[in-house]
Amino acid sequence: MSKVTCKFCKNKIEKENAYSPRTRLNFCSKEHFEEWSRTEEGQYDNLINYAYNLYTPSKQTTETYLMLKKQIDYYHKEYKLKYRGMLLSLKYYNETLNRAWNDEYGLGQVLPHTYMTLKTLAEQKQTLSTKLKGFNIDNTTKVVNGKKSSRIRKNLRME
Repeated sequence: MSKVTCKFCKNKIEKENAYSPRTRLNFCSKEHFEEWSRTEEGQYDNLINYAYNLYTPSKQTTETYLMLKKQIDYYHKEYKLKYRGMLLSLKYYNETLNRAWNDEYGLGQVLPHTYMTLKTLAEQKQTLSTKLKGFNIDNTTKVVNGKKSSRIRKNLRME
């Protein structure tokens, strides 16, 4: 029986008993995987894996992987971008905006512009939520019957 090392706690465990979300990534349990995913190393690994999978299968080579690592390190050091923020920016660009990924441009087509846009939006949301904490908002619904259809109108009362 072969033993593997848990990425989170560094204990040796049986390979058959290990939780392995993908190859060469072994954990004692799913909880250890979730804890590891919150660490900087886990966020870095998730970012590289997500960005690598954006490329077409013919472009998924060792050169592409090393280029991604170099680009991620560059944006992390030079622009002070966080790994989690870069991952969210890539997901926003790819899944929310449904923009096509161009294999030739790498991460430069998304970062740092999308990252800064999302950061600004998050800061604005935070500012608005702190300003609205002082208000007591009563959110009630009211049915309005018109000539052709009935609509539900929400009444917002600030007290």
